Amino acid sequence: KEAVDRALQLQPDLPRAHLAFGNYYFYSLKDYTKALETLSIAEKGLPNSTGILKTTAFIRRRQGELREAIRLLKKAFELSPQDDNTAANIALSYTALREYQEADFYYDRCLSLAPDQSWAYVFKADNYWLWEGETKRARFILDKAPLKEDSLYVFSRFSLEIIDNNNESALNLLSSSSVEIFEVANYFLPKSVLIGQVYQKTDRPEPARAS
Repeated sequence: KEAVDRALQLQPDLPRAHLAFGNYYFYSLKDYTKALETLSIAEKGLPNSTGILKTTAFIRRRQGELREAIRLLKKAFELSPQDDNTAANIALSYTALREYQEADFYYDRCLSLAPDQSWAYVFKADNYWLWEGETKRARFILDKAPLKEDSLYVFSRFSLEIIDNNNESALNLLSSSSVEIFEVANYFLPKSVLIGQVYQKTDRPEPARAS
């Protein structure tokens, strides 16, 4: 914030400073209204900025305006068609709308641009089991992921074992993994908590408490 304040002192109309301020209000303070106001100022000087479009889209998505978020993200993707992150976020937004076929199209676009990104395989696999209600194709997609010790990959594989009621396989997967902390929906879960939940699910209270 001090850096942005200084930049605006030197040049009050500097568009990139207003873009930085918009990111500050969004990511640091979660002040969506102020962030959008500041981004609209930046847009006057940077009318085709993918950074402004994407940050505005992320704010709209947080506000529940998924259609508007997708519209903005698609515009950003047209301007920067090699941006795998934008393709992934379009797909995630479609998944949130339960429009799984549209989501799958953009996951494929993402994977064509960044085939070495494990998270793209994970999100595509999650989209499949939500879409189809079973895990067979999701497992097939996960098998293609390049990094098998990535925390997102391990958690997704763990989730499929739980969904299929393969509790011992879930325990074995966690026990053999080197991942100790999982980030899930902006929460951080130690592996021991997940192991304890499996023990609880299988009516083993003592090891559940210990874990």
